Amino acid sequence: MKKTFLMSLFLVFVSAQTQTFLSPVNTDEPLILDACDGSETIGDAKDVFKAGIDPSFKSWNANDSGPATKEEEVKALNLVKSGTFVQMFGYLNPDISKSRLTHGQVINYCKKYEKYLVKNGWTFFLYKSGKNFFVARVGLRSDGLLDASVYRLENNKVWETELGYRLVVPKLPPGN
Repeated sequence: MKKTFLMSLFLVFVSAQTQTFLSPVNTDEPLILDACDGSETIGDAKDVFKAGIDPSFKSWNANDSGPATKEEEVKALNLVKSGTFVQMFGYLNPDISKSRLTHGQVINYCKKYEKYLVKNGWTFFLYKSGKNFFVARVGLRSDGLLDASVYRLENNKVWETELGYRLVVPKLPPGN
């Protein structure tokens, strides 16, 4: 009887460890970001984030422009299990840098695919500024305006699934 209980406990643990954090958003088109020259920054994109931009982009040195990028396909994913940023983005790839976009790509996504942002909620984008990783949180408000705030990747806040969060990441070929 003790072995059966321990085996059941083990199976519950394994199940919890392998439960998926994310599920794909059904889109009616491939999500292709345009090539970017690397000059745009989220903290300066007042024409896109008309509802407001978190001043921490600048005060945390989280607003460095990034490299130029080629056209790239991305995927949108709904959060289906509560977790921290490290858990969410790490679930996709142990090399977390493969889950990141640039400032220009985040801005391009928000302009081009606004209909796939979470309405009255938030969409998360992992990016790098200098040597540090950050998460841009973009909100699509009920009045249709966008706002942008920033979090450090290592922020240990647990984001609860009931509030409807989404991530946007590069669509990598299998094995990457």
